[in-house]
Amino acid sequence: MMGGSRNALRHALLALLLAAVACQGRLNEASQSPANPSAGSGHHLSVGGGGLSLGAFHTEVLRLDSDSMGCAGVAAADRLALLALGGNGTGGEGVAAELAKVLGEPGLRKLKLALAAAGAGELHGGGSSSSSSSSLRSVRRHTVEPTANTMQALGIITGMMDESINNYELETARCEVVERKELNMLKESQMNIDAASAEASAAKTGLLRAQETTQTIEEQTEPLLEKQLEETDEKCKGELDVMKVQLASVTSDMTVLKPLFGSFACTDTALIEVRGGSNTSSGEADHTKSGQQDTSLVQCPCLEDGRPAVQLRHARAQAQLLKLRSQEVRQVVQEFLMEAFVQTEQQHPGRVRNALLSQEEASTMRGLTQESQPETCPGTEDMGAGINGSTYRGCQTQTTKGNACMKWTSLNATDPEQGTGDHAFCRNPLGVKETIWCYTSDPMDPNVTWQYCTPLAPKQPPSGLTKSSCEMAGQCKVMEASCPEIRDKFLSIYGGVLDKSNQLTQDISATEASCAKSTEEISASKSVETSKETGAQGDLAAFTKGTVETEQHEQQASKFDEFLKKEYALKMKECCDNKNNYMTQLCGLKKIRHHLFESSGEPANISDCEVSDWTDGECSASCEGGTQKRTRSVTTPSANGTKCPPLEMDRECNTHKCPINCEVSVWTGWSDCSAPCGGGVMSRKRSVTVEPKNGGTPCPEEGETQSCNPQACNRDCELGDWGEWSGCSKFCLTGHRSRRMAVKEEQSGTGTCADPDSEERLGFEECNKETCMSKLPANRSFLQCHSVLDVVLLLDGSASYGAEGFEKMQAMAQLVVAGLIGGPVQASALVFGGPESFEALDKCTGGNMSSPPDVLSDCGMHWVSKLSNDTAGVAAKIAQAVYPDSTTLTSMALGQAMTELANGRTEASSVVVVVTDGEPMSQKMTASAAAALKASAKLIWMQVGRTAPAYVELLKSWVSKPWQDNLIEVASVNSLPTPVVVNGMLAAMC
Repeated sequence: MMGGSRNALRHALLALLLAAVACQGRLNEASQSPANPSAGSGHHLSVGGGGLSLGAFHTEVLRLDSDSMGCAGVAAADRLALLALGGNGTGGEGVAAELAKVLGEPGLRKLKLALAAAGAGELHGGGSSSSSSSSLRSVRRHTVEPTANTMQALGIITGMMDESINNYELETARCEVVERKELNMLKESQMNIDAASAEASAAKTGLLRAQETTQTIEEQTEPLLEKQLEETDEKCKGELDVMKVQLASVTSDMTVLKPLFGSFACTDTALIEVRGGSNTSSGEADHTKSGQQDTSLVQCPCLEDGRPAVQLRHARAQAQLLKLRSQEVRQVVQEFLMEAFVQTEQQHPGRVRNALLSQEEASTMRGLTQESQPETCPGTEDMGAGINGSTYRGCQTQTTKGNACMKWTSLNATDPEQGTGDHAFCRNPLGVKETIWCYTSDPMDPNVTWQYCTPLAPKQPPSGLTKSSCEMAGQCKVMEASCPEIRDKFLSIYGGVLDKSNQLTQDISATEASCAKSTEEISASKSVETSKETGAQGDLAAFTKGTVETEQHEQQASKFDEFLKKEYALKMKECCDNKNNYMTQLCGLKKIRHHLFESSGEPANISDCEVSDWTDGECSASCEGGTQKRTRSVTTPSANGTKCPPLEMDRECNTHKCPINCEVSVWTGWSDCSAPCGGGVMSRKRSVTVEPKNGGTPCPEEGETQSCNPQACNRDCELGDWGEWSGCSKFCLTGHRSRRMAVKEEQSGTGTCADPDSEERLGFEECNKETCMSKLPANRSFLQCHSVLDVVLLLDGSASYGAEGFEKMQAMAQLVVAGLIGGPVQASALVFGGPESFEALDKCTGGNMSSPPDVLSDCGMHWVSKLSNDTAGVAAKIAQAVYPDSTTLTSMALGQAMTELANGRTEASSVVVVVTDGEPMSQKMTASAAAALKASAKLIWMQVGRTAPAYVELLKSWVSKPWQDNLIEVASVNSLPTPVVVNGMLAAMC
């Protein structure tokens, strides 16, 4: 039998008990009354009677749990008795056994005692049930005090109510313990699920990140770097090939120029003596005297475009010059000869005359014979001038990759002016690409439509002459030139060619270094990406394994959680059912008690004990189980009702396991950055020393990365603010104040930064604009300098000055030195010339290191005076200096000045002044020497005579900043010893 049916049976039997007890007392009273003669007759009920049908019995009992309680339930009791006795009074033992099962032995004993106390061992009633009911109804109309039987029955039911309350309290306490335990297990289970889910999520995130990294490197980064490396190699090869071909051409032309110096020697007749025989044509006869040939220069307009061209009126020398193959070298020769002609025409117009050349002489000068060229090749292998070989007209028909070139006409790219036509030779039309190229196809790469080419090696100079690029008209100008002048120019020409050779050599070295650096950087980037890929692949494997394991862990944790939830639900239902049963029993007992007094009409002075809710004290431990005291108070005292339950109790609390927080080691040091620039990554690690448990603080990341070297690999510098203005640089004649801008952040990689002396970082403003004469006393015409200076004067003694011009320069130099007040000022002077032969030039410029040069005899460096504070003595020595009538090795003069200043005073400012009327033999070496000198001294340059604008721009870069203060241009040598020029020099120096 289920618990609910047993409780209902118990309640019904109790109701029957109480009805019998109450009715027994009423019926006994009624039996004495004449109005009820039939009392005591009728059915009788024996609790121990036979044959109980539980289903029917239960139904009848439920009917008794209503208003049929009390004496009015006798009829129903009769029916219940009939069911219990099976109609024949047998089966009492079966009913007793069933009651024992329902009530238990203690309950059965209580029932028997209650029946005995109420005198209801047997119940006799007469008449029908209707008459009994009628009798009871009449009895109920009487109001009497509770009888002893009623109070006894009340005591029994109250005791059973106390028992139900106690059972309910115990069940509640037990269920709280069970619930806490189950909830703790569920909480721990959820934490395990969360941890497993977090691990699975982290593993999936790491897996995706590793996959993305691997894919990016394999599909994007590595192919891009491979392409960059290939393009860099191809570009570098093309650039180097071009420069090497140019260098080979220049080197070849230097072998052409050397015989000129080996065959010529100046004589007093201002002509060039030809050693080894005359071998002159009839056209040269009018210009030959005693085995000597004319050294004049001829300027004629070209028939093609009218532009002037200058050639040497010396058949053998001109024939040698026509062997030059390099356009750059030919240009150098033309520029130097043109400069000599124009300078002489301006300074000595009397030495220039008009002349009409004969056809025979013009033909000889042009050198009409030329080496025949293959019909399939329109020109030579010279790279030519222009942008990156734009004038190349060689015969290369293969690309740097070895692929055959396509005809330009096949792609409608014909342009005769750019050298493209019905041929497949490499060209660079308009100079739009890095070097020469051609259209082609590559079987290894279908996307290729063109490729760079490497110029063919230059051919050896032909035995014959190459046709001049200028068809000269007959109406020309002839300039009589002295032998030293021509020698000076040819040495300068060689110096210019040497500059070109040195520049190409440096460019090749710089390009090789740059290409090697670019290749190294790309290779380093590839190595970094390879390392990243290797690491990503390792992470991919680890995260793949971790993903599988964490997903399994997550699934297991979820399954266990579902099991715990079901178990929790079952246990909570059991607790709920048990408490509900006890509460139902209590409610039934209360209802029976109520009906007991209601049916008897007796007063119910009953009050059950009521208590407040539990108040929980503090738990003695935060985890792992502590003790908690609970208290409650009586809100309603008991009066003939249920007694008060316990008001204090101790229970377990915080039975959950103590959380264990994660503990990790200290961080390792940061790793090296994965990239030197452009954004790399550096990392550090730490390990878990204590794993988290029971909801403890989870572990932080075991690895940490941060970006590094975010600066662009090719980043320009960042400039700061302007500094303060300096004092004025000159006392008069417009000086300048300066201010500089500092670098806030340096450049990186191939990034650029403005030069410290560039306009972007060095600013000037004018000051002291007054004339020097306005600041001088009336009795003086020249300034005086009292500053602490070490001054070196470099005076040009080249042939272009002439003796008269040299004397003017001497006079100016004496006045300048006279204005330098001895004591604070030390002065020195150097008259510089240059080598007068190729061998000497080779020594003085470092081409021949086997024997050091003699600076005076080989290089023409004549020290008039070393540094001295006897400025008057220095001026006197300048007046006695001898005009060397030499060449112009300005670069060595600057080097000599630097050496002299090394012996100067540490407290003195160093100043170097160059006074010259022409261009140096080597512009490149002069620029290099000027740059080195400016690091420790102020460089002032006085240029005498009219100068080409391009050369003036060079001078601006050679002198100290600002060039407006330190570049002094004098129109004529006649103006040198004037107050304006002298004071201008002193103002710049002091």
